[in-house]
Amino acid sequence: MDLKDFEPKSDTLTISLLDSNGNPIADENSAFTIDLYKAHTSQARKVLYELNDRAIERKRDAKTEEVYGDYYDKAARLTAGWDLIYDGAPLPFSVEKARELYEKFPWIIEQVYKAINESESDSFMKP
Repeated sequence: MDLKDFEPKSDTLTISLLDSNGNPIADENSAFTIDLYKAHTSQARKVLYELNDRAIERKRDAKTEEVYGDYYDKAARLTAGWDLIYDGAPLPFSVEKARELYEKFPWIIEQVYKAINESESDSFMKP
């Protein structure tokens, strides 16, 4: 065994969106997947550092709206891309579009956060 075997092999994690029964959503036009930056990447660290610094600066003076804003910002900024169809056409990716998507579809952001949390806690254990 070698410690090198436990280095991350990729910078992103791809999740498949699931319907309310836990089945992957997919058709011939789209896999309905979202790519997320893993916690070890510079992109993820930058987002996490900025949001933590913002929280420290606000301390107890944070408003609920600001806290929820950070919740959506984190998910949107950790999103690296996607393969999604909306209104019959491929949905172009941008961080702004990701935030809009997550605000409009709470069940999607729940799946994104589940994947982020699992990735953060499991990444050091899986070679």
